[in-house]
Amino acid sequence: MKKYSFVLVLLLAVNILYAQNAYQSVLDQIETNSTVLSSVTKQYDAMKAANNARSFVENPELEGAYKWGVGEAGNGMELNLVQEIEFPTVYSNKKKIRKINNTIIDAELEMQRYEIMYQVQQLCLDLIYNKKMLDFYQQCLDNAENIADGFNKSLEAGEVNVLDYNKAQINLMNCKTALSQTRIEREYILGEFKTLNGGKDISFTYEDYDNVVLPSDFGQWYSAVQANNPSFVYLRLNNEADKQNVKLCRSEWIPKFKVGYAYENEDGNSFNGVMVGLSLPFWNNKKTVRQAKTQAEASESMIINNNNSMYNSLFTLYQQAVMLQENLQNISYIVKQYDSQELLKKSFDAGEMSLVEYLLEVEYYQNAMKEYYATEYDYQKTMINLKSHLFNF
Repeated sequence: MKKYSFVLVLLLAVNILYAQNAYQSVLDQIETNSTVLSSVTKQYDAMKAANNARSFVENPELEGAYKWGVGEAGNGMELNLVQEIEFPTVYSNKKKIRKINNTIIDAELEMQRYEIMYQVQQLCLDLIYNKKMLDFYQQCLDNAENIADGFNKSLEAGEVNVLDYNKAQINLMNCKTALSQTRIEREYILGEFKTLNGGKDISFTYEDYDNVVLPSDFGQWYSAVQANNPSFVYLRLNNEADKQNVKLCRSEWIPKFKVGYAYENEDGNSFNGVMVGLSLPFWNNKKTVRQAKTQAEASESMIINNNNSMYNSLFTLYQQAVMLQENLQNISYIVKQYDSQELLKKSFDAGEMSLVEYLLEVEYYQNAMKEYYATEYDYQKTMINLKSHLFNF
């Protein structure tokens, strides 16, 4: 019982972890309005009700017969009511399995919820990244418009040639296209949110990522994953059910009792009394214990295999996060240390460099900024992936 209570507390603790999430308001909206989550919840409620509805006691058997006499023999009637009763250990094991199965159903529901919440987290990152790129491309567009306006006036005054004017217009068009494409992507992301939110528009107010911290000790962090990861919880519960089933199969080798009432009437003479019998498990239970033990060993092996696979996968993901974090720090330093936008603009306005030279130099900085935003986004996605294995939303 203590093991099962621990698992239930573990699953309930997930709700507390939800409250610590940086994008909590969005998760709350989805959880309230999601038709998918509502449908899944009802489905698993039905599964739980079906599991609880099963009776451990066999139905009573009622048998009756009417007999016609031959020759001088009179007619007769026979009536039997029989109830089969299993040993108390069998009932106890069946009840334990029912409780474990209910917990398994809870775990399956949490896994479904986890999948939806993980998808929501990913969309949150997509929308924040999109907002950063919108602001970036808007700055690029503002700068391109100023340049294009200046060249337009200079062309009218005969101060520049058509070739430079055309270059300024192409630069302006490229900036407009990039901004327009980013806006289209934003509408697509919002559409995905709306689908998850039951067809309702989402209220999204976040403009920056959560301040995630990479675990300093992978081994300690992975121990927490083993305790909280939904796949581990699910496999452990199934293994507990398989072990309990071994005990059930062993207890079913104990003979079943049959008790009942018998009534008989023949030639006007009535007889009634108590019936007692035994059901000997010689045939139906053959090799059931061996099969149950094999299943328990198989489910335990799955836990070991899942642990090995999960460890290798997450260690690779962890190393990826470490490298992305280092890259992000390096790019951030370079972008801040070597930001020459103002100097370039002054040199261009002073006529010290041509438009082509200016655009080329600005492009270096813009590419560095795009690389910074992309690396930041990849790092956040990797951290969300790591965080998801702690069932931490």
